[in-house]
Amino acid sequence: MTDEVTKHLRRNFYLGVCNGVIFMAGSTLLNPATILPQFLGTIFESKAAIGLGAYLLSMGWSMPQVVTAYFARALPYRKPLYIWANASRMFLIGAFLVGFLVWKDSKATVGLLYFVFLSIAGLAAGAAGLTYQDIVARTIPANRRGAYTAYRILGGQGLLALASGFFTKYVLEHPAAFPYPYNYLTIFALSWAMMTIGVVAFSFVKEPPDRAPRSLPRPGAYMLEMYLVIKNNHNYRRFLYQKLLRAFEMFAAPYYVIYATRRLGLPESVAATFLVVAVVTTAVVPLWWGRISDRRGNRSVIFLSSVVSATVPFVALALIAAAGLGAFERPTVSLASFGSDRTLAVETLVTLLMAPLFVLMAIANAGSQIGFANYIMDTAPARRRPVYLGLTTTIDGLFTVIFPAAGGLIIDLSHYWVAFLAAGIAVGFSAVLSLTLDEPRPEARAA
Repeated sequence: MTDEVTKHLRRNFYLGVCNGVIFMAGSTLLNPATILPQFLGTIFESKAAIGLGAYLLSMGWSMPQVVTAYFARALPYRKPLYIWANASRMFLIGAFLVGFLVWKDSKATVGLLYFVFLSIAGLAAGAAGLTYQDIVARTIPANRRGAYTAYRILGGQGLLALASGFFTKYVLEHPAAFPYPYNYLTIFALSWAMMTIGVVAFSFVKEPPDRAPRSLPRPGAYMLEMYLVIKNNHNYRRFLYQKLLRAFEMFAAPYYVIYATRRLGLPESVAATFLVVAVVTTAVVPLWWGRISDRRGNRSVIFLSSVVSATVPFVALALIAAAGLGAFERPTVSLASFGSDRTLAVETLVTLLMAPLFVLMAIANAGSQIGFANYIMDTAPARRRPVYLGLTTTIDGLFTVIFPAAGGLIIDLSHYWVAFLAAGIAVGFSAVLSLTLDEPRPEARAA
């Protein structure tokens, strides 16, 4: 760690955490497993359109990073690119909000604007995402990144997001005060404002210069370099296979809340209830993941989070089986089996039974956020770090395009259980494969 990094470590650590807390709390309002599927369900009937739209920002964030890496590694300072890309992203999301307000009575127009503006906003975010990760890799030492990421998630997807979640729940449960479309307009606007503030916070980070920026290679040489990275780095290739299998969780993730409302009869506002459940969980688990990351390494985080993620679809399959047996057909359920003469509304029962899905997803998501990005920072050679980061996140973007849409198409053509079963099996195999990854930190291997 250089003297310049040490000098600004405290400042950069706290600014990065502040950025994560505010930005993540805002982006949590646009959760691809709860709020966005419910919003998109008011516009589209196709499950494939709902699934693709729910992950549109995530897809765009990932897709262009391999191109960004080509240009970024020639820059001694990369923060200006981060600021420019985020300014473009926030402008485009704001433009969608204006269009949503103007054409609120035309669902077809709103749907078109959503896909156009958020697709481009997501692509702009891709440049921001790679530069952010590279700046963190050069400003936060490896043995502090687990705690750094955990504090960001704890505050941004936990504590502050809890207040945002309750606000969202209030908005969706009071249609008289917030009728459609003003309910979703309000949620989107708050998300936009918080993400903008978070971006401004990170712009004050003191970035050290890259001491060995590389000149731009010819595009053909850059493509060859990426090919050789995958061909020659056997551990990285196993890492990509593991991420491929783990991405099958998106086969099912956007459709749990859709299944709850369309098949089990829960109200639309239940999406906000499940968001609060996820947020409360996220307030608890990140420090645990960060502790594992710093002490036992990120391979352990990847393995454990994959195990948790693999259980989610099987919980959903159990609910589908119970529904098929008629467990939720009566309006109330007797609690006599528990020694009580009271009854429970079936809507409340189904909500309680669905809640563990979102608890487990929140646990797995927090682990994956800490484990995957930090593992690449640990294992990528410093001179090629932008290439590894860009290549990895671009491949992630391809997964984000394919898997939610493919899962929705399978549901449209067959049934929810087919997509859920495929997700559970594939993610289970990803957990097994993660055990074959190298652990690059000697202190973690000894733990």
